[in-house]
Amino acid sequence: MESGVQSAIFYTIGAGDGSWGAFYDISCLYPIRTLLFGFGTNHRLIQGAFDKQGKFAPGPQYQEAIGDSLGNSLNPPNYLGVQTFAESLFYQPVSSEFVPDISLYTASQIQVHYNVNLYTQNAVQEIRQINPGEMEVTSAQLTKSYNIIILTPPTWAAQMSIKFSGFDAKNQLN
Repeated sequence: MESGVQSAIFYTIGAGDGSWGAFYDISCLYPIRTLLFGFGTNHRLIQGAFDKQGKFAPGPQYQEAIGDSLGNSLNPPNYLGVQTFAESLFYQPVSSEFVPDISLYTASQIQVHYNVNLYTQNAVQEIRQINPGEMEVTSAQLTKSYNIIILTPPTWAAQMSIKFSGFDAKNQLN
């Protein structure tokens, strides 16, 4: 770049495909490799859930009022773009030798047969091991026991805001 002005323009508009400013912190090699070696060509558009005739074919829970296990509302799936992959993993039914056609979302709504819960907007305060294979989760809204718990906060957030107790040294959570 000849000047700071040109650098600022490239930062803002990139090479005609949007801002490249985010890549400045990574390395100047990314724009060079992309522009000189063609990594920015032959991209494919992921449209979402469409049938073979090109007609939009959304899946389960499309435009429905849905919620987590505590009744907190969730945004329904749109089945558009790359987000379709994540939405399908959660809302599309699957079959296995262990369960019939059911989605993870549906399993979290049917408590008669499945003990699957999805909690959002429910900060976990403590996870305590009751005995091997059984843990108790405590939050402001509930206390409940599980044999498997999947947490999704960043590691640092879990370490700073969740108390872990009752775990022996060889089974400590990281």
